[in-house]
Amino acid sequence: MRQGTRVEYNWMDRWVRIKTNGSVKLGKYSIFDSKLWGILDGLSLLQGNQCDNVLIQTDNLEAIEAIQ
Repeated sequence: MRQGTRVEYNWMDRWVRIKTNGSVKLGKYSIFDSKLWGILDGLSLLQGNQCDNVLIQTDNLEAIEAIQ
């Protein structure tokens, strides 16, 4: 599994964007798994930080539905 997750910070406005559109399937993992791992990794980076807003962008409808 290779993840192309990108996390962008704007600490002054207290928001973060997690983008997983570069995640691809490698080996035994599905694209769905790759997207969710990318989102989890991005959220893990934010633990302990004071963020008012987090925007998660992904091109995988199944991942969006699982999060909702």
